[in-house]
Parts: sequence; C-alpha cells; structure tokens
Amino acid sequence: MMKPPAYSVPKALHLVLFVFGIGVLGLVSAWANPFGGLARTRPRELVIEWEKPSSTPKWLAEQPKFNPIQAKIQKALDEKLEIDFDSLSMNRILKIFRGKLDIPIEIDTKAFEEQKVLPEQIVRLPRIRTTARSLLLQILRPHHLTYVIDSDMLRITSFAEANIIRHYDLSQRFPDNSLLAELIDAIEMAVHPDDWTNNGGMSSISILGSMLIINAPDEVQMEIESFLGSVSKQAQLNMKPRSFE
Repeated sequence: MMKPPAYSVPKALHLVLFVFGIGVLGLVSAWANPFGGLARTRPRELVIEWEKPSSTPKWLAEQPKFNPIQAKIQKALDEKLEIDFDSLSMNRILKIFRGKLDIPIEIDTKAFEEQKVLPEQIVRLPRIRTTARSLLLQILRPHHLTYVIDSDMLRITSFAEANIIRHYDLSQRFPDNSLLAELIDAIEMAVHPDDWTNNGGMSSISILGSMLIINAPDEVQMEIESFLGSVSKQAQLNMKPRSFE
C-alpha cells in the first residue's frame, strides 16, 4: 500500500509566517501600551516585613539633634529678617548676617574660586521679609553655593562640599518595604528636585535594610525630615502599595 506523499513547508513560507507572527505581537503590544514601546510589566519585588525598633529616633522625637552651638545656629537661621540686600557685595551681606544673627560664618575660599564667585561680587535681591535661612539660600544658590553647619560655625561652600549623610529608619512608621520606590520618587519630586543625581545634582538616596540613607546638604535634610514626619502621621493601614487594575 502506497503511503501518501509527505509535504514539507517551504522555508520561504516559514519566514513569512514568522514575520506575520511578529507583526501580530507588535499590534497587540501597541494596543496594550498605546504610548509607545513594548508593554512591560514591572518586576514584583519581594515584600519584606520590618521589625520596629524599641527606641524612637531623633527625627521623630522631640529630642535635641544638635550640640548647643549648632542649635543656636539653627535657631538663628529660623529668625525672620527684612533687609534690603540689593546692590550689596557678597562680603557685605555675610557681614550683615554675622551681626544680625550673632553667629560665626566662614567662607570656603576654594569653593568661591571654583564657582568663580568674588567676595566683592554685587548681589541683586530686593527687600523681602522671610527667614534668614531662606534669604541666605536665595543669595547663595544662584552661584551654586550653599551652607553647612560645622561643629561651631556656619560655613559657606559648594553643593558637593556641603553634603552630609543622615539616615532614617523607616521601620518606625512603615510596616514593610512595599512602598520604598514610591517614597523615594516622592522625595525626589517634592524636595529640591534639581539636587538629586538622577537630575544631574549632587545629592543621593540609598537603601540598606529599612534604613533610608540621604547624602545631601543641611537644608535638604531638614526638608526631608519634615516630609518624613508628615508622611509618618498617616495611619499604618493607609501605608499600602497602590494597585491598578
């Protein structure tokens, strides 16, 4: 008995079918993700529950965070001032700050040279009433300068030299690590967005266990403390990852 002839699919047809299949997949992907590119799903991270430590950290407790001199400088920076700094030199302005706030202020001459800022350079800032901290930053930041509080003085320096490292144990307020990515995104969008390395700045965020490690200037750290303090006032039940269906 004769067997029916075996038919083989030509290689050219194989290629046509393959290309057709790729095209169909592309159309499905475009329908699922109309904003461009192949639809991608974010890999699910392993959720790790955190054990809450027994002691309350300083950034959540009403405890002194600074030595007496640093506390005096911080308090002075929060004082309200109304001074007309328009058409005054940088040297003159810092001298006024020293006198008004009664705090030692030192200039990092190397930072001034690197940023091509002269102590005699004229500053244009109209009269406004705000905190000494805000005034100082409005004067310094356009020149890529900021301040750092050393052990016994306020030092005017560059962003890179002003960075200090502080850490925040998130297990005090978050039950697990499921919201870490959202928290970091929120910080980088809400607190000095241009300062972070993702946007070309000098400040950075890293994670070790439940510890949020921030490398940033003092004024950024203070805003992060305030931000985390506000976030931590939420009920634990509300601190769950969002789900989209």
